[in-house]
Amino acid sequence: DDGTTETLRAKVFDFEHPERNSFVAAEELWVKSPLYKRRCDLVGFVNGVPLMFVEFKRHDKDVRNAYNDNYSDYQDTIPQIFHFNAFVILSNGLESKIGTLGSSYEFFHEWKRLDEADEEGSVKLETMLKGVCSKRNFMDLFENFILFDHGHEPAAKILARNHQFLGVNKACQAFEER
Repeated sequence: DDGTTETLRAKVFDFEHPERNSFVAAEELWVKSPLYKRRCDLVGFVNGVPLMFVEFKRHDKDVRNAYNDNYSDYQDTIPQIFHFNAFVILSNGLESKIGTLGSSYEFFHEWKRLDEADEEGSVKLETMLKGVCSKRNFMDLFENFILFDHGHEPAAKILARNHQFLGVNKACQAFEER
C-alpha cells in the first residue's frame, strides 16, 4: 500500500517436513502430445509435479525391455511427462532398477538395502519402493542426491546409488550426534 517492495519466496516443496507435501501415484496415466497418446504405467507426483516415472514389465520379461520398449519410446513421443522428472524406475516385480532421465541403461542401478545393516539385500520391487518412495527418502533423494555433471554436452543427470545414499546419511547422522 505504501509503495515499498517486498520480496517473498514461494516454496513448491517442503523438504524440512516431507510429510507436509502431497504425494500422489497415478496408475495408467494417459499423456497426450501433439502427435501421440501414451499410457504410462505409474507416475508419481509431489505437490502436482511429476517427479517419478515407473515402467513395469511382466515378471517373465527382462527389466531391460522396460527401458528399450517403452521408456525410450515415451521420451520421444510424450517428452513433457519428463520435464520435471527426478527418477525413473524400471521393474518386472522380481528385479528393479532406478536411474535418471537421459541415462543409458548401464547407469540404472539396483536399490538393494533399506539400511546398511541389511547384509543380504534384495533387488525386488518391494525393496526399491520402501527405500526410494518413503516420503522422507524420496524428498531427501530429490533435494540432496541428484548431481548435474556439466562436463559433457548435454549435461548428465546423476542419481546417487543406494550405498552412497545410506552412507552419506549415516555419516551426517554420526556428525550430528557428536
